[in-house]
Formats: sequence, C-alpha cells, structure tokens
Amino acid sequence: MIDLSQIAEQDWNEAHRRAVVVRPLLDFKYCPRKRAHEATIELGLSE
Repeated sequence: MIDLSQIAEQDWNEAHRRAVVVRPLLDFKYCPRKRAHEATIELGLSE
C-alpha cells in the first residue's frame, strides 16, 4: 500500500488540477465528445 504522506506536494497539486477538469465529466451518463476533447486540451493530453 502506498503511504500517501510520501507523495510530493507537486504531484498532489497535479492530481487536484486533473480532478477539477475530469470530475464534471462524471455527471454525464454518456460524456459528450466535445467535452472530452476540451478536457484533453486543458490537460495537455491527446484523445
């Protein structure tokens, strides 16, 4: 098991940033492609 107290603050901050972007997508039964695309751009990822 991972000791959460050992996770660097920078990593926690990044996890929080990603959660803020992804969490609203969970409200959809089927996530609209446009919203998923916008999230990937905001997170600097590819689809």
